[in-house]
Amino acid sequence: MLGLARVSHVNSFIANTIDSLLILFPIAGEMLATAVPFLERSIHPIVIIKAFNKALEDALQTINNISVTVDITDRAQMLKIVRSCLGTKFASRWGDLMCNLALDAVQCVAMEVDGKKEVDTKRYARIEKVINEKFLISPL
Repeated sequence: MLGLARVSHVNSFIANTIDSLLILFPIAGEMLATAVPFLERSIHPIVIIKAFNKALEDALQTINNISVTVDITDRAQMLKIVRSCLGTKFASRWGDLMCNLALDAVQCVAMEVDGKKEVDTKRYARIEKVINEKFLISPL
């Protein structure tokens, strides 16, 4: 089902819904697993839910405290962010090339929608396997 939804350009709503469910189900499972010891100690579920909500508030406060504003027009700053994600995935020999390709790819498919940048990689990007080392001479 997920593969069919990703192939279909017409029905991106279903693809986004399925992706959301694939993310939410494991999180919900982990939350239930975390709650089990408290339920076994006969702590009321409402108390557990209040504790989860307090933890959420604390997490959001921490995120707000440590977050930084990113200038998406500053290529050096954007490459630093991309390197933090992709830097460990590739040998240092190809790291800069891959980071530049990733940033260029995202900038190619980025669109302005209602005053906000939107990047729909499912609709506008395609990943192809490159044989050998042809990617060294292959532009985006």
